[in-house]
Parts: sequence; C-alpha cells; structure tokens
Amino acid sequence: MANIVLTGDTSGAITVAAPAVAGTNTITLPASTGTILTNTAPKAGNILQVLQSVKTDTFTTTNTAFQIPSGSMLPQLEVGDFLVVNKFSYGLKNPIGNKTIFPIGSPKRGEVIVFTPKHSICSSNISDAYPDNLDKLTNLQLFTWQRLFDNCSSLGVKYVKRVIGLPGDEIIYKNGSFSINGAPLRKELIEGNSNELILREFQNTKNYLIKQSLSEKRDLENIWIVPEDYYFVAGDNRDNSLDSRSWGFVSKKDITGKANFIWMHWECLGCFPQFSRNKFIE
Repeated sequence: MANIVLTGDTSGAITVAAPAVAGTNTITLPASTGTILTNTAPKAGNILQVLQSVKTDTFTTTNTAFQIPSGSMLPQLEVGDFLVVNKFSYGLKNPIGNKTIFPIGSPKRGEVIVFTPKHSICSSNISDAYPDNLDKLTNLQLFTWQRLFDNCSSLGVKYVKRVIGLPGDEIIYKNGSFSINGAPLRKELIEGNSNELILREFQNTKNYLIKQSLSEKRDLENIWIVPEDYYFVAGDNRDNSLDSRSWGFVSKKDITGKANFIWMHWECLGCFPQFSRNKFIE
C-alpha cells in the first residue's frame, strides 16, 4: 500500500501525489478546507472519486446558496426560495472579506444581485450609503436609516434586490414608476384586481414581473444621482420593499454575486423541501 500525500502552495491549491508507481498521476485540487486524506495508490475508481470531489468543490467555490427571507421580491421570488448565487459573476473574489481581486464585469440593469447593505454593518455610517447625496435626504430616509442601523451586526445581513440604476444614472421615482436618465421604464399589465397589479417591466434586454399595490402607497418619491462604483436597487414588490429608495446605494465592493437560479423551496422547518419551483431567475 502507498499513501497519498497532500501538499499545499502559497496560492492555497492542494496537490495530490503518490510515490512513483506505474500508471499513477498527480492531480492539483483547488483550495478547499485543507482536509488531509490518506488512501491507497490511485486506481481508476479512486481517480473518478477525486475528480467528482473537484467538480463539487469547484461548484461550491464559485456559487453560494441564499434563502429568500421576505416578500420584497414577489411575485417571482417567494419566501423560502433558495437561490444559487454566482460569487464570481463580476470578478474573482477573495473568500475572506469578499474583496474583488480581479474584476471581470459589472452588474447590469435588471439583474438580481445579493449584497450586504451599509446600514446592516456596524462599522458603517450613513455617508457610506449616500456618498454624494446627503443633502437630499428626506426626514423619512434619515429615520429609516437610523432605525435599520440600530439592528446592525459586525458582518452585516445579505439582501437580494434588482438593479435599477448604474453609476452616473439619474433615477426618478414618481407615481409608482421609475425613470432612468429621463426615460420611464416601460410596463405592461399582466393581471390585477382592486388591491394590486402584476405588471411586466422592461429594462433594455431584461423583462420581469413586478407587483404594485393599489391600497398601500408609500411616500418614496425622489430624485437620485447614482455615485461612481455604486448601484441603485429595488425590490420587485414595489410597495413592500426596503431598498435604495429607503436606505441608499449599494457599493460594488459589497456585492456577493448575481442570483441565477431557484434550486429549492423550503418555507419552514416542519415543511418538506420542494423542487417544483426550480427555474432560472428573470
């Protein structure tokens, strides 16, 4: 029997090697938990198991799961949906601290992203969320920020919202509708009743469903200029969402990744997980 030895380098990669035996191979694994394994010299079955481990580890390295905690993204995303979030959609990130090492793109209008808003991080202050817009804040926005900041934590809380505005955009929210750089977002009625409307909203090549209340209206009308390296986001459930209209902009460095897919629905501990809602996110 020959033992497999795992050695590491400064990049965090792990190399699997065995003493010289005819027909054996050396396999380099991506950085993982650093668990030390002992096994016999590689055989066909063992190599397949290692490759399967590499495939699984690669998926969990580039993707993370996020559970929807509220109804702010109805009608598409429901409470209890588990999302697959690509952590490297906008760049190669350091898993410790979420810092982008190598940028490869930026969020686009209409994409659904997961991020950590500034008000949820105790080391932040209100100017981090409104770097160029402090003088335009309403009393309601100041009150909302402070109320949310009172429940902050050291690591913050993950949110999921849809990108409405990019750096440099002028965003106007009036009469329940957004305008970007003077152009209103086009909407089409899908269905409705006396209490609410379901509409399809269009942003460039993206279109998706939103929900608007006819019975509950919030005073969120305002004009914003999105600062450099920040984004303006909103929930699809427009009258039941705390978002950039209430607590400010999202810094690019606080974005975890792009939400791509609903892979499971599990609403409560006493419920059975369901997979009937599996689908790509519009």
